[in-house]
Formats: sequence, structure tokens, C-alpha cells
Amino acid sequence: MFLLIVPIVGLIAIFSYKMYFLDNTTSEKVPALINQKVSLTEATDLFNVEKK
Repeated sequence: MFLLIVPIVGLIAIFSYKMYFLDNTTSEKVPALINQKVSLTEATDLFNVEKK
């Protein structure tokens, strides 16, 4: 099950990363990257809790 989730999360991350960089200016990039990292770690934490 974990092996199925990882590529899906990766694809979502890559897609949102590309969309973000296409749509926004340089000054707005850094905070969004931090927010993305936080949301990704939260998602993996939630998954790990569910797995237990």
C-alpha cells in the first residue's frame, strides 16, 4: 500500500510545483515552497499514523 501512495504524492507535488512556478513571480516563490514542504510532511505523517 505504501508503494502505491508514494508515486501519487510525488506526482501531485511535481504538478503543483510546476503550476506554482508558471503562475507566480519570483518574490512569491519562497513562502509557497515552505508551505508545500509543510503540507507534504503533514500528509506523510497522517499516512504513517493511518498505517499504524
